[in-house]
Amino acid sequence: MVLSGRRGQWPWSVCVAVVLVSTLAASPLAGQEPAEVDSPETFVRTVRAAFQKYLDTATRLCGTVREQSRPENGDELWVDARAWIQQNGRYGYFKRWRRDYGIPKPSWQVLLYGPAGFSMLGKTADGNWYVSEHIKQWKAVRESCWILSFHTATGYFPSPGPDWPVAATWWSDTVQVQSVQWTELDGKRVLKATYAMDHPMVGHMGTAWVDPEWMWAIVRQEKRKASGSGRPVVRTIVYDESFRPRPVPKTLEVRTPRGEGKPDALWRSEFDFRIPDEPPKDEEFTLAAFGIDPLRVSDEPAKRTTWLWLGLLASLLAAILWWARQRLQQKANVANEHQR
Repeated sequence: MVLSGRRGQWPWSVCVAVVLVSTLAASPLAGQEPAEVDSPETFVRTVRAAFQKYLDTATRLCGTVREQSRPENGDELWVDARAWIQQNGRYGYFKRWRRDYGIPKPSWQVLLYGPAGFSMLGKTADGNWYVSEHIKQWKAVRESCWILSFHTATGYFPSPGPDWPVAATWWSDTVQVQSVQWTELDGKRVLKATYAMDHPMVGHMGTAWVDPEWMWAIVRQEKRKASGSGRPVVRTIVYDESFRPRPVPKTLEVRTPRGEGKPDALWRSEFDFRIPDEPPKDEEFTLAAFGIDPLRVSDEPAKRTTWLWLGLLASLLAAILWWARQRLQQKANVANEHQR
């Protein structure tokens, strides 16, 4: 069955398959009367419920993402990235190629959630995939899955970026909705929610404009430092009309201030999603599908961790010896000066 009008129409994949909801447009959440959402408590309950309805779509989206970063009104390209997402409602992967300005070689990364658990993959210079991290515990896997969901359900994350999705959901303890107010944005009636994110690394104050016609997803967000000072970072999200009312992202733009006298940094993501008639088979989300022997995975992280700690200890010891040598040299120099 094709859910979208596009040609046959990718979260780290949310890990549980949800039964197909064939008539989301008729859902009370999609057409809920605005008057019923008039407090932070009712807003949070409504958004959480809408996200659960959207999961069936979010966990089956497949497609590509094009990401670029550059200065405002500038041709210099800071970041050029491509991503490929495959999902089947149970498992998924997010494969990304990225080239940064000034770095000659691009980087590859795969975030894979499959039958064996969650894995982060990298690529060697000769083009072979390897496991950089493997997590079997259910809780860790479940939380890691939010990172992929950021790309297919970005409208439900008042997030500073895709690297902090767990701490940046409407139902995280780090996010406290302070007030809600109905207003207009671009001629549409939307809900304006102010919130505070209490996080040691990415804490901030924010405002999000949420559209009930897109299942209560964010269409605009502004965030400032936790102190509330400075110009805001502005996110604008446009959704794919062929999936309406499901908030499948079409474009995401982020404008970040860079200080006085410098142009703003612009980040733009373009999404091309579909739900295939024949979903990918589970075998596509195994380590073997990336040419990796799963029997070797359990030992590799421990070995790499051991060598990492040994390397760190060696570096620390070298630094201490260097410092001690410098101190002895300084004392010797002082003694020589006194002798003169």
